[in-house]
Order: sequence, then C-alpha cells, then structure tokens
Amino acid sequence: MKTETPLVDKDYLLLKTEGKGAWTFVEIPEIPMPKTSFGMLKVKGKIDDYAFSNTHLMPIGNGHVGLAVRAEIRKKIKKQAGDIVHITIYENKTSLIIPQELVREELPRVHKQHYPSLKRWNLLKRGVISYFAIIPDR
Repeated sequence: MKTETPLVDKDYLLLKTEGKGAWTFVEIPEIPMPKTSFGMLKVKGKIDDYAFSNTHLMPIGNGHVGLAVRAEIRKKIKKQAGDIVHITIYENKTSLIIPQELVREELPRVHKQHYPSLKRWNLLKRGVISYFAIIPDR
C-alpha cells in the first residue's frame, strides 16, 4: 500500500482580511500557484484535529495560495485569527462520480439569442468546461 506524501505538514498563523465580509485564512507559500482554472487546487487534510476534504486552495493575490478557514471549523478547533494551527494537506485526486440518473444524453436546445455565448463556450478547452459543468465522457 502506497502512502501519500503531504504537500505541507506544519504550523501556520491564521490571518484575517480587513472590512465587512472578511475572510480568515492561512497563507501557504510552500505550495506553488497551480496552473489550473482560476489557480485553484483541490485538497484534503487536517487543520489541527479537524479533517476536511473536497476543499480548494485559492490564490490570494501575491503569487501564493491560501486555505480559507470557515467559522464552523474555527469553532470546532477553538481558534481564531492570530492563533497558530497545524495543517497537513494532501492533493485530492479523487474524481467526481456522477450518478447515471443525473447524466443527460441530449443537450438542451439553445435559443438563437444565446448563440454568441454558446460559440464562446465551445471555444473553451474541455478542461475549463468540465470545471464549470458536468459533462459525461462519451
């Protein structure tokens, strides 16, 4: 059985942005900005003893990525901005499984007013499209 190597496994300072709607997050400079749609990387791991999965690291504007820490998680780990948290992160490579009953065989008809948008949509690469929509492999 192969064990995963964490992307990071260390202590970080919880930071908080300013103003209304402020975010509490951890800046993780050790992980390079991914070359994916919007620079987001799907991860799983732990913050202190709280396990999480299906979460994304997001670009924070300075070339680094960050992990947002929701209020629900902060309450469970009893931490707030300014506190130190231990974070272990692994890349989450699990693929999305779509139940067959949710897969449509036919695409809906498009009204002519939407043709310009549809043309732009069709010019996108399949990887970008699959980030926004569930498209079954044929």
